Amino acid sequence: MSDAIFAGVLAISYQSKLIGKDRYNRMLDSSSGISAFKIAQEANFGLGASNLKAASAKETNALIDFIKNQCPFVQIKEYFLSQYDFLNAEALVKSKYLKLDWSNLVSNYGLIDVNSLAQNIKDDDYEQLYPSLKMALENADKMFVEGTAEPIFDKSSKDAATKSYSFRKNRPDQPYSSL
Repeated sequence: MSDAIFAGVLAISYQSKLIGKDRYNRMLDSSSGISAFKIAQEANFGLGASNLKAASAKETNALIDFIKNQCPFVQIKEYFLSQYDFLNAEALVKSKYLKLDWSNLVSNYGLIDVNSLAQNIKDDDYEQLYPSLKMALENADKMFVEGTAEPIFDKSSKDAATKSYSFRKNRPDQPYSSL
């Protein structure tokens, strides 16, 4: 069985865990967030977690694990996960210049190991990072030095850089200036 067929079958099997129309309507009609959360738990939302924050974390971890381990196409995996590298980079750059502890600001969801990325940022060594992230980090350093660093990466620049990275990986013949 091909990886794509396997991933498709696996995704279909996860549909049984979706909330569904009836539960969704009951959640909309519920009197409180706690009541809605209990309805979502009927479909195993949160994988047994007792509060919404823990449930959301478990669901995110399960989704990231699914993408990392079951996605049959590298490009799709990179598209979904590279955004976390940018979020981690933003947190690490801010912590570098503002002297903050970054341990609670980052996630392990990205493509780049967080500790390696932290060391790269600490050492201003961006050469082995993908070009769009390298450029964003160099710009962030410049902005901090100039005092114009808030926010470092706005949503549109993160989205553009993520798409640029994904597109470049799929179209290596295209120059970065055209992305």
